Amino acid sequence: MNANNKKLINLLDEMLPPSKFKGVNVLVVDDESFNLTAFKGLFRQHANVFIASNKNEALEVVINNKIDVVFCDYMLPEFKGSEILFEITKLYPLIKKYIVTGYTEPKIIKDIKNILGECEVIYKPYSFEDIRMRILGVNNNDLNRLIQ
Repeated sequence: MNANNKKLINLLDEMLPPSKFKGVNVLVVDDESFNLTAFKGLFRQHANVFIASNKNEALEVVINNKIDVVFCDYMLPEFKGSEILFEITKLYPLIKKYIVTGYTEPKIIKDIKNILGECEVIYKPYSFEDIRMRILGVNNNDLNRLIQ
């Protein structure tokens, strides 16, 4: 993540109130800083949101934090999201993982399934409620606490 993106994320952290719920740790991997800041801002009340813009950052976050769920963009500059999730899965096979993509071609979906096996695909544009329910679904025991 470049210095300007880091400044933007830090500014967002300063402006927004801290998350009330830290029970679910979510990693978002995307090369678009707007998507990262939007996701972090929208979902910080439902989870502790970590962000990464490339494979190395994503692996660093996963290794240094107990991540419950990963949302990863499919088309990244250096690696496909499926390749990043494959590396994460080798380290931590129980992490819930989602590929986020605007592509609907069967070849791409087959590629994702061949590399990852079990992985859900979220198609862009996605809704706030869809992502929120997927985050909440990670830890159903805390559902009542999350909604309050």
